[in-house]
Amino acid sequence: MDALNEAGNYRVLYVNIETAQTARGDVERGMATVCSAFCAAAEYYLADKRPFVWLYEIGKTIPADERFINFIRYWCQSDKNFPTVLFIDEADALIGDTLISLLRQIRSGYNQRPEAFPQSVVLCGLRDIRDCRVHSGNDEPGIRDLFLLPVKYK
Repeated sequence: MDALNEAGNYRVLYVNIETAQTARGDVERGMATVCSAFCAAAEYYLADKRPFVWLYEIGKTIPADERFINFIRYWCQSDKNFPTVLFIDEADALIGDTLISLLRQIRSGYNQRPEAFPQSVVLCGLRDIRDCRVHSGNDEPGIRDLFLLPVKYK
């Protein structure tokens, strides 16, 4: 991350979202924790305090299923000098609706890149995210279905 930021071609951020695991299927709590982790990482690694201001002034009014994508959109548009690259660690720690919400929000922002969405999003973890299971007990679409959606490339 440091080397990419120092090269001056990208704005790169690493964030560990493992603390959102305790939210389990509580999307409201999970997305609040994910966004808070991003804000803390932006402040720590990039000395950028704007995300916290956004989260507590605007973000708390946005529904949980749209909060992360709106946060990312705001943050990417706040510095148009460099495309954004995100490293999201421990995404595989999330389960149930919280995981689905995060992945769906990432997927829904893809066609807005690089102006209003990261040029690249890297999901880091110990497991292949496609191997995660949703424990809902019914036949709703799971994680594998999310990755089979068509994607437009620019």
